[in-house]
Amino acid sequence: MQLACKFAFRFLVLTAVFSPLFSLRVFSANDKKAEQAEARALLAKSRDLSNIELAGSPAFVLNAKIRYTVGTQSAGGDATIAWMAPNHYRQAYSAPNYSYSEVVQDGHRYLARTDNKMPLLIYELDATLYKAIHASADSKDKIKKVETAQSGDTALTCIQFKPPVSLTECLDSSGDVITAATSLTPGASALNERFEFSDFIEFGTRRFPRKIVFRGGDGHAIEINVEQLAPTNNVPVDTFTIPADATKETWCAKPESGTVVSPEWNMFASLPIINAGALLYCVVGPDGHLRAVTVIHSSKPIKDKDLQTWMKTVRFPRLRCGNDGMEYEVEIGHVN
Repeated sequence: MQLACKFAFRFLVLTAVFSPLFSLRVFSANDKKAEQAEARALLAKSRDLSNIELAGSPAFVLNAKIRYTVGTQSAGGDATIAWMAPNHYRQAYSAPNYSYSEVVQDGHRYLARTDNKMPLLIYELDATLYKAIHASADSKDKIKKVETAQSGDTALTCIQFKPPVSLTECLDSSGDVITAATSLTPGASALNERFEFSDFIEFGTRRFPRKIVFRGGDGHAIEINVEQLAPTNNVPVDTFTIPADATKETWCAKPESGTVVSPEWNMFASLPIINAGALLYCVVGPDGHLRAVTVIHSSKPIKDKDLQTWMKTVRFPRLRCGNDGMEYEVEIGHVN
């Protein structure tokens, strides 16, 4: 059994696959050292290039229109971020019949939403915006392969990293990340992700894409069109007003999971999930108990009672700020 797990509390773990839209040319083996040195220089140039949330950056307001697509169905939504500092911001997302608001200030996080969980599509939207802001890989990660690609008139350098990073990014000569994609094992392909970035604009010393696309192996797609990205010294007084129905939890920039880094479950209760090769999206409460589970993919049907039994018996690591737990989301796959 292989366990594929991705913690999402504004963190991403990515593996990658090359885009079929590009024509690729493999670099000569004799030039590997020079090619990798050039690739690392490009990564260093790209580092934090799109990170408009870097400490010390100017406060900003971002407004975007969203198009969600699931199979043949699509619907619209909105996204708004009012960012003052890494520990002081508000983000709000909407989708049909659902709204989500998160306010972080004074060491706390306040969540107000239609129900007590983050749906998969909103999670994917949040992860996509996070990826757009934190697009570049670490230049210290081990490089597996470097290739060139041509996308229209733009020459790209595609860099594939070795596991456990297993990330491939294609960058242009300016250091902008144009694509990033993931490719898990065939049994977990529903967790694959592809991000596309284009129409970059200057924002102070940064560059940010106005067009952002997410394509998931689960058949979901999210298109983000940034209509406004502007520095601000003043925001409306009610921007950071805490909704009356918001839940409150301790917030910190780097929550820790302690010594427990993987879920603990009852093997008997987990057998139906394992035998179905299930890929699951889980909302984990501050205490490590599951609040909600969505089956992303399974090789055969899972009975509701079996899923409910598994939810009651499994315990996930707690993400903590000091002694206080935080809610987070995770995608987990049982691959035989």
